[in-house]
Amino acid sequence: MKGGKKRTPDAQDRIRNFACWSQTQEERWLAERAACGWQLYAVANACIYRFHRAEPQKLRYAVEYIGSEPDVPEQLAELCNQGWEYLGRFGSKRYFCALADCDLPHPASGRPVEERRLHAAQSNLTTVGLLNLPGTFYCLVYLFFFLGDGGFYFTELFAQNTDSWLYLVGAVLGVVSIVYILRSILRIYKRLKLV
Repeated sequence: MKGGKKRTPDAQDRIRNFACWSQTQEERWLAERAACGWQLYAVANACIYRFHRAEPQKLRYAVEYIGSEPDVPEQLAELCNQGWEYLGRFGSKRYFCALADCDLPHPASGRPVEERRLHAAQSNLTTVGLLNLPGTFYCLVYLFFFLGDGGFYFTELFAQNTDSWLYLVGAVLGVVSIVYILRSILRIYKRLKLV
């Protein structure tokens, strides 16, 4: 349509993946989408968010991990009476929203299942980090001896007759993964303080 007004869709899907300990980021992202005029109405699978067009408004979202626990109508009614709007349960999470200026307690506050899940994720990441240390240490020590050999040139690291570049790649990947794991453990620790 030449010169006509471009029609905006009334609904859209967004693919976004959040780690289990980053519910705060998920809540913040949903609030930003609502401020742009897109309100959440469904979550399909683990990472497909469905929005419908609405008036831009400041909303506060709450994501509550409940695992395999059944929905108890009395709990939902109590949360709705407090001021939360129940958006639905999608997988192992329940989604709520309320006006941003409402000072409501988070639906997950005081729930032991949230704390158990975060502790389990923290211990799993700690185990992975500890298992990653020996391989990374070995690669770093090998490179240290290779580099500290005296007349070393960086081009020798990539020579055809040596596989030393594999140790360099292993060391870099090991250090990056250890940094990521430590960062994730710190995020879980911060989330546990909120619960």
